[in-house]
Amino acid sequence: MAGQRLVPASDGDLALVTGQWSSEKHDYVHRIADIFSRGMKNSWSHRCYLDLFAGPGLCISDDSHTEFPGSPLRAVSIRDKFTDYIFNDINPVCIEALRRRISRLSPDLRARYFTLDCNAAVLEIRSVLP
Repeated sequence: MAGQRLVPASDGDLALVTGQWSSEKHDYVHRIADIFSRGMKNSWSHRCYLDLFAGPGLCISDDSHTEFPGSPLRAVSIRDKFTDYIFNDINPVCIEALRRRISRLSPDLRARYFTLDCNAAVLEIRSVLP
């Protein structure tokens, strides 16, 4: 993402500096993912969470300097997990930070990671969807 600012977080990995509004946006994504996965768990044997702009998974508010989880970390924390997770970010530094965070939180999670432009990612990711 052009102009993104990454800074060290409390866990030693990098976090994305963003506005406080972003926390509210990530909360909506979390609630929608939770409702969908819970509601479809008995209807669909495969449910895949896809994030084309995953970032490092952790954000820091530019005004209050507080840390909060981004959409990928919120998605892996839902009660009725998706069967598969696919994360993409054009910045390999972000994806590596996200990979480490997710492996600490959910070591058995079925997740794939990509570092592609989102337009190219769509074509490649489509070939690995369950």
